[in-house]
Amino acid sequence: MPSGSWADWSRSWEPALSTILQTKLHIPRRRPDTIQRPRLVERLNAEGGQRITLISAPAGFGKTTLLAEWIATSERCVTWVSLDASDNDPALFWGSFLAALQRLDASLGRDAQQLLAAPQAPPVETLLALVINAISACPLSFVHVFDDYHFIENPTIDEAVTFLLEHLPPNLHVVIASRADPALPLARWRGRGQLAELRVGDLRFTFDEVAAFLKSRLQLDLPASAIAALESRTEGWVAGLQLAALSMQGRDDLRGFIEAFSGSHRHVLSYLASEVLDRQPPATLEFLLQTSILGRMCALLCEAVTGTSGAQAMLERLEQSNLFVVPLDDEGRWYRYHHLFADVLQRLLRQSLPDRWPELQRRASEWHEHDGSMAEAVSYALAAQDFDRAADLVEAIGMTLFAQPAVQYSLPGWLAALPEAIARGRPWLHLIRAWQLFDRADIATAIRSVDGAEQALVGLEAHEAQNLRGAIAAMRAFLHTFTREPDLDQVLAWAEAARADLQPDRHNFRGLAAAALAFVYAMRGGLVEVERASGEAAEAAQAAGNIYLATFALASRILMRRAQGRYREATALCREALEWMVSHGAQDSPSMSALNTALADLLREFNDLDEARHHADLSLLQAENGANPAQVMFCRFALARVKQAQGDWDGALDLLAQVSARLPQGSPMLHPSLVAATSAQWQVVRGRLASGLRWAQATEWEEGSLASIRTSSDLIWRCEHLWIARAQVFIAHGRVGGDRRLLEETRAYLIRQQAFAEATGLAWLRIKLLVLQAVAGHALGEAAQATACLQQALLLAEPEGYVRVFIDEGEAVEKAIGAWRSAIYQREDMTEVQERLLSYADRLLLAFGGQAAQIPTARPPISRADLAEPLRERELDVLRLIAEGCSNHEIADRLVLGLSTVKTHVNNLFRKLDVTSRTQAIARARELGLLAS
Repeated sequence: MPSGSWADWSRSWEPALSTILQTKLHIPRRRPDTIQRPRLVERLNAEGGQRITLISAPAGFGKTTLLAEWIATSERCVTWVSLDASDNDPALFWGSFLAALQRLDASLGRDAQQLLAAPQAPPVETLLALVINAISACPLSFVHVFDDYHFIENPTIDEAVTFLLEHLPPNLHVVIASRADPALPLARWRGRGQLAELRVGDLRFTFDEVAAFLKSRLQLDLPASAIAALESRTEGWVAGLQLAALSMQGRDDLRGFIEAFSGSHRHVLSYLASEVLDRQPPATLEFLLQTSILGRMCALLCEAVTGTSGAQAMLERLEQSNLFVVPLDDEGRWYRYHHLFADVLQRLLRQSLPDRWPELQRRASEWHEHDGSMAEAVSYALAAQDFDRAADLVEAIGMTLFAQPAVQYSLPGWLAALPEAIARGRPWLHLIRAWQLFDRADIATAIRSVDGAEQALVGLEAHEAQNLRGAIAAMRAFLHTFTREPDLDQVLAWAEAARADLQPDRHNFRGLAAAALAFVYAMRGGLVEVERASGEAAEAAQAAGNIYLATFALASRILMRRAQGRYREATALCREALEWMVSHGAQDSPSMSALNTALADLLREFNDLDEARHHADLSLLQAENGANPAQVMFCRFALARVKQAQGDWDGALDLLAQVSARLPQGSPMLHPSLVAATSAQWQVVRGRLASGLRWAQATEWEEGSLASIRTSSDLIWRCEHLWIARAQVFIAHGRVGGDRRLLEETRAYLIRQQAFAEATGLAWLRIKLLVLQAVAGHALGEAAQATACLQQALLLAEPEGYVRVFIDEGEAVEKAIGAWRSAIYQREDMTEVQERLLSYADRLLLAFGGQAAQIPTARPPISRADLAEPLRERELDVLRLIAEGCSNHEIADRLVLGLSTVKTHVNNLFRKLDVTSRTQAIARARELGLLAS
């Protein structure tokens, strides 16, 4: 399968194409005067185990009409896509296919549709596997029709369709209608008995069908000899018969006309089209010629192109007169001409009115621009060879493409169609090309395109030149952060220059500059500055609707809050970010994996492992749908951490081994030394001290420093693994072997690290270091010092509700917390703070799996009265449905509420119950007696 090429061509299309897609999905209606062809309908019904049907014949043989008759007389469910040349864009091809499936069942292919709209392209096998599995699970049997498949000339689509047809689920039958045999393995399917075929010989009208057609259309009973002559001369060609019928209307000498009717199909078409057109009133003929340039047309578009009124009535009259007008919807709004008829009209237009061609194309372009269908506006401008207008439109569209998950499939073709003389002097076009190249990971060429933009600045007005200088500086700064060894001073200078030159409403470029600044600050260890710059980048990206940049900046901002110990804020921001991404159509895209990984890690710390596992699994699936192997390893590492917390050691270690073996060299997200440190930590927890000790003895103390940090995630992993792993191994060894010197050396390292954590504001690391000092203190027999460290750790951790920072250290910390709790509980002068910490300790001991529940508590059990604000009745309804496992969408359906209203209720529940997840909300509600246990 074409996995590699999928990444090259699968680019998401503008959501605004929904209208076009709906017309493509329209199942043609059977006309009242359609000649019934039961012999062919029976052939279509008689599958004989064949679940692929090919209807292959030249234009005008009634393929679509036959399918419309079959569908009208069949009880089968049917989905339909009418293909055209634009469907050589695989994103449009598969997007239309999935949209057709969802007309049958709204849930069909939803996951695949979300991946198709992704910023980074998924492998085609992933998309089709999701579709095939979804169809298999559907209780309905149905037929899907690909009509006009001859338009498909993209080999990659043919390969993907082959994959689909060779893995058809048992409840799906596929029909392909085409003017020519498609580039599919027909011989193989024919040999296997999988293919049913209808060809020219089958579709030709028989004598009886010709007679019925002429009687229906002309209300004439012609002699058998005349019918036979017409059948012979048209060879049963339906389009020829239809054109003949139109030409015979009003004639007296029908026999003479039929006898003169001869020639090849091409000549016959040209002759009869002339006969038909010559009989039209001048106004109708002019309308036909002028509107022939339109691929699809509605009344308003036709009026804009022709400069006349009454287009809707004209279109309806043409349809009623059988003048080869095809309706594209049930409302009678959108139409197109029969393709062959349009070809003839266009040839006549070029011959008779050559000067009108560009002007008509230009008018169509202007109408589509005002209608907001910008892609068609560009296409018509290029057809008119109005390259300045086309360039203006590409610039306008190109700047909005920053807000799309990926650059449109058409953009490279548009840029290539513009003459170099036009493009050279347009700096915005250079920047658009740079973004397109960045999207394809061609950083070096993208940087050269930015250089071209700077060279094109000459002669611009001062105001526009200033904005462009800012945009160029922002793009340079951003692109250079992706080079191997960026010059940080230069990146900083470009980013600051961009901020100075750009107007406040230039959100995309201001976001790029802020993202570049965040990178520089991260490299230089300024955590507060990173968080601030990431926030600016996120706000700018969200204001512009820039999916890629928003994900990039939001993930950095979340991780910075986490590094500073603001876990609840980070969790809330992460959920908000995910909701924002979903609302912008980016769900399940590869760029979402960073946010789902961040949320999984936050939930892991809260010990909400089921939800953490869900987001970790989802993040890995999203990453695997992209083309970044480093991101895949990053997500596998995060999933391994969740599995380790769940006690799934085999799964965790297997993933860790995969990461170790496949981690791309030079990955800024993970370093091999960090993976090795994690392995040593886990070996010690599993009791395999010797293995961990070998690693620790072969390494040096990793002193805390922000100077070498490359990314926000790199900082997090160093805190949780690299900066503490050696200490954990040596403490475990010292406790077992009684090595006091090693324990004291380790504690000294922990104290040094403690000063570093306090100075840099790394709250989680500070707590972990206190916990480890407590364990080391107990091993050294210094109970007072150990207890003081533990109580300080509890005091720092309780406001955020940390859990794993304690329980990952195992039995030693469980016993220490239990001993501290017992000592505090016996005190008569217990302070309010200690009472609060006592309750926190109980929750930790329960998380350890200890016996805290059997120890008398320092205060009565939690009751509803403890709620700062009572729950409203509707919030209780939402809570009960959450406990049933309903999603927000399902809750909205059950309670007949808007989705935003449900989200508000859920957020209120979390706030009132003082929780951060659904799992915690259910547990808390049961404690309060709001839900049955």
